[in-house]
Amino acid sequence: MKRERGAIRSFAIAAKGRLASGFWQEARVAREASVERARSVGKSSEEVLGMFLSQIKSQVVRAAESDPAEEVFYQRVRTAMCDGGAVNPLASVLDRDYMRELTDTERERYVFTLSERVKRCIQRFEQEEEFVQLKA
Repeated sequence: MKRERGAIRSFAIAAKGRLASGFWQEARVAREASVERARSVGKSSEEVLGMFLSQIKSQVVRAAESDPAEEVFYQRVRTAMCDGGAVNPLASVLDRDYMRELTDTERERYVFTLSERVKRCIQRFEQEEEFVQLKA
């Protein structure tokens, strides 16, 4: 019970911080600008609003569940994607020394787990890039 109160309290503090920092006012202005930009390009405003909502949700959830190790991993994948558009971002984050120590079964499990993480990072990267293009 005590842990639940601590989690709820941290969520409340984060929400209060977003209110105090003007996060939602900035989000509203950015949303309106994105909708206007989409209309001028000929995109559906519903599509843009859906993307915007998804982006805001992911920002809030990511802040609440912030795992520093996962964020560092995402930055490594993002760097690999940005620097020359890596053909295989999995290869850029693969720990070859660690793989040499594993058995065949462990190696397969490691590669599958890593590929799932990379896949999630690539999806996040593509969503962010698409959103950035709409904001520009």
